[in-house]
Amino acid sequence: MAAGPGKVATAGFADAGGGADPATQVDLAVVGGGIAGLAAAWRARRAGLTVRLLESAPQVGGKIRSERVDGFLIEHGPHTFLGSATPLWQLLAELGISGHAVQAQPPSWRFVHRGGRTRRLPTGPWSALTGDWLSARAKLRALAEPWVPAASRPDEDLASFVARRFGREVADGLVAPFVTGVYAGDAAAIGARDAFPTLWQLERDHGGVLRGALARRRASRGSAPASASPPKRRGLYSLRDGMATLPLALADQLGPGVVRTGVAVASLTRAAGGWTLGLRDVASEGSPTQTLHARAVVLATPAEQAAELLQGTSLDARTRLSRARSCAMALVHLGGPETPGQPRGFGALVPRGEDVRALGMLLPSSLFPGRAPDGHQSYALFFGGAQDPAAAQLDDATLVQQAQESVRRVFGQGALAEVTFSRVVRWPAAIAQYEVGHRARMQAACEALLADAPGLFLAGSYVDGVSMSDAARSGAAAAEAATAFRSTL
Repeated sequence: MAAGPGKVATAGFADAGGGADPATQVDLAVVGGGIAGLAAAWRARRAGLTVRLLESAPQVGGKIRSERVDGFLIEHGPHTFLGSATPLWQLLAELGISGHAVQAQPPSWRFVHRGGRTRRLPTGPWSALTGDWLSARAKLRALAEPWVPAASRPDEDLASFVARRFGREVADGLVAPFVTGVYAGDAAAIGARDAFPTLWQLERDHGGVLRGALARRRASRGSAPASASPPKRRGLYSLRDGMATLPLALADQLGPGVVRTGVAVASLTRAAGGWTLGLRDVASEGSPTQTLHARAVVLATPAEQAAELLQGTSLDARTRLSRARSCAMALVHLGGPETPGQPRGFGALVPRGEDVRALGMLLPSSLFPGRAPDGHQSYALFFGGAQDPAAAQLDDATLVQQAQESVRRVFGQGALAEVTFSRVVRWPAAIAQYEVGHRARMQAACEALLADAPGLFLAGSYVDGVSMSDAARSGAAAAEAATAFRSTL
């Protein structure tokens, strides 16, 4: 059962009291109950709009699901969020559950398995200079970055960008596995401007990444007295009972009649004064289709589902959305008794071409309390992605075996001597791929909707970043746009 403050009591076409749903018109309909859709509904409700959120799955949260099995707390999707994730902290505060946040325990070590060896990544300037994470030649090349001429192009892939500025060893040995860890993607296909716009902009504005970072740091120090700014949170965080605490709390506090789970949107058509949504009860095959009229709609579904709903509405937006890509992933959770050789820290990244098939692994029980029973440890390993899609299709037994072998190759035979718990989670479309030109295409899709279909707005991890915080921010932005649109009617 998912962890969190409780299940949503509204499912299908019945309201919280079990009667027929009388509402046929709202200011805003939100299609999709992931964090983007929930954030959109939450912001719109706080702005005074009448809202209906429609989710085809039995529960809200999308890929954000938490489950406790045999004493292990496992995540089906995101495991952590950053201290700088302002949209999430704002939601936690407004919901009154900031106290559920827990900071990652030390040590904060990160590892990379490269050249058949597992190396600890630097945690500061001194370890960056003295550690064996790069060859001496590669370190000197990276330090020369401020003197590399600027040549930023909007169509440059990330691998080329990093190799040009920091050298090939940094690009292949560090950035490529990092991109695999974040996007499960290929650094040679991911766009520098698309996936890491801040780095790209630093070169554009300051002539170099390190030079620009130093300039921004100096500017931030002199911008305002420390007392005028809220204290900055650093490091990684999770929620005490799992990340699903946040979406479930949002759905719970949105109030009766707002959230409808088990309801699919079968059609979306323009109507007088707004849009008509054709609804289908997922649990009752062949049930009569009901309709909902909304003055504005936020499509907070994956891009391919949004494209399907736009059929006959905006060919331009639909064509651009259909070009958005995602990759399949399998997440394998392992657990077993603690051992003297078990690793501590955040986890490890694995470049492609190594002797390990996993893309990387996290160490949940090292990061946060309550992730494993007393005297036990836990791991979360990722398989598949853009460069190894076949791995996501392996059967459960093979994936568990591959996961055990990956842990032992990366951290040694003593890391996980006995496996007493395993669980495989699969996502056919796990992570949006911010390939070269992705942001420009999505921006053009949004602009096409403004022109062709006023009152329709997009939100989700494919719009403005793949993190949980990015998705929540996109939902809030869509709600603000819908609120502004509503005021013009």
